[in-house]
Amino acid sequence: MLHTIVPLELIQGLKLPKKRKPTEFMTINGVLLEGERNGDYFKITRVISSDPSSYMNKNISPGNVLKR
Repeated sequence: MLHTIVPLELIQGLKLPKKRKPTEFMTINGVLLEGERNGDYFKITRVISSDPSSYMNKNISPGNVLKR
């Protein structure tokens, strides 16, 4: 019996995880963002902040794409 959070498919080797693009970090208005760069675009995948109001800002929410 296994007690783990890892999916059984990964343990048994039936399914390999997708390879992800390397992530980059960017700071906008003092908020650290993690995301994937694709040419001139930056897709936000995670907001890293100790300020709760940063997570309510719709302009920097995960899934948004910024042009740089």
